[in-house]
Amino acid sequence: MTEAEIERLDGMDEAPRASRLRRVRDALARRDWVGLGIEIIVVTLGVLLAFQIEQWAQQRQKREDERQFLQRLSQEYRHAVEEMKSVNGFHRRTIDQVGEAFDARSQPERLAALSNRNDFACGIIRYRAAPYNETAAEEMLASGRLNIVADLNLRAKLREVAAAQAGTARMVNYARQLTLEQMAPIVRHMRIDLAPGRQYRCRIEWKDLFADQLAVNAAVRSYRVHGLVLNDGLKTQRLTQDAAAHLACKLGLPECKRLNG
Repeated sequence: MTEAEIERLDGMDEAPRASRLRRVRDALARRDWVGLGIEIIVVTLGVLLAFQIEQWAQQRQKREDERQFLQRLSQEYRHAVEEMKSVNGFHRRTIDQVGEAFDARSQPERLAALSNRNDFACGIIRYRAAPYNETAAEEMLASGRLNIVADLNLRAKLREVAAAQAGTARMVNYARQLTLEQMAPIVRHMRIDLAPGRQYRCRIEWKDLFADQLAVNAAVRSYRVHGLVLNDGLKTQRLTQDAAAHLACKLGLPECKRLNG
């Protein structure tokens, strides 16, 4: 585009303003207060209209950004709930199996049968966390992204879930550190190998373990820590399920009725 064409376009943009200014100046010269008032009203309405249009566009974009954020969060929460169900199920099974072994402590035949069960209570030396990114919840709290949510009650629920998820991740890490050095006595009585067909096999020689007081002490401590991790995980799961239900209803998703049912 040539400079002449640019100047011509600029002149076209300036023409309405120049024309309006001339009318205002002429009205003042003639003391045409009615005409002057009309011009002022027209200018004021034009400014207000432009401002309202800009505000409407900003609000519309903000609502769209919020909806996209809530949609992503809703999907993440549904996945997180399924992950937590699996993790909490692992800790519950471990607790039940260790407890069953202790119940059979004075029953040699039953204890021998438990020792032959593959992977029975082998989870005693492991602590699982939900596979979701353990730092994501803390980053969400620190970044201020939750402020995009207009509903204050929903925002409070999401903030509570983020804090609970971050707390659960810290709890699992603490459990690992707390019992890491105490697992050696238990590991001495574990038999891990590959069965025919390269199938993983893990067994615990419970009779030998119960004859080793250090191993018994470590098993009891691990049992209690698994219980603490499970209780914390169940609390986080409930909070996440509740938040997922509210998000589904907020977004008008079919899951709203099912999650609240």
